[in-house]
Amino acid sequence: TLAFDQSSPEAAYFQFRLPDSYDGRPLKFTIEWSASAGTSGDVRWGVLPISFEDGDTLDDTGTTTYVVDGFITTKSTHICTASATPTHAVGGSLNTVRVIRLSNHASDTFNADAMLMGVGVSY
Repeated sequence: TLAFDQSSPEAAYFQFRLPDSYDGRPLKFTIEWSASAGTSGDVRWGVLPISFEDGDTLDDTGTTTYVVDGFITTKSTHICTASATPTHAVGGSLNTVRVIRLSNHASDTFNADAMLMGVGVSY
């Protein structure tokens, strides 16, 4: 797991390659998280997928999609989903995804670290 702090935004990155049959529709990012402390509040997760092809600049940016998920209880699995289309996405392209907890946003009110356990990608 990765601990995402309650007081400052933190991010993690991962990469994957789209299947050759990818048709451009939005991808579904399933965020699985938990907490070993805390009593109440919501976590604001963000997902930013960007595709890269031959000749694309690595400075490219896109739009982060956010989802807010409510705390249930400690040591429980929390699952939420966000849909986003990678910038420049085509079948077979390499994708870099940034997952962020935007803990300094007003809608992130969870009073402890959020532990990212995994991210599933489907379409």
